[in-house]
Amino acid sequence: MLLILGVALGLTNYLIDAQVPDQLAAWAAAHVHSRWLFLLGLNLVLILVGGLVEIYAAIVVVGRCLPRSGRGWAFIPCISG
Repeated sequence: MLLILGVALGLTNYLIDAQVPDQLAAWAAAHVHSRWLFLLGLNLVLILVGGLVEIYAAIVVVGRCLPRSGRGWAFIPCISG
C-alpha cells in the first residue's frame, strides 16, 4: 500500500512540475464553452479514474490536480478539490 501511495505522490509531483493540469485547463477553456459540459466531462474522468486506479492513489493524484483545472471555470476551490 505504501508503495502505491509513493508512486502516486511521485506521479502527482511530476504532473504538477510538468504543468499538465494547467495545460488541460487551457485546452478545456479553448474547446469547452459550457460550464455544464465541463462538469459532465469532469464526472466522466472521475468515474474512469475511480474504476481503474486504487482509491487512495486516485485521491492523491486527482485531489492535487483538480483544483488547478477548475480555476479557469471560477469554481470554488472546496468544490473542485
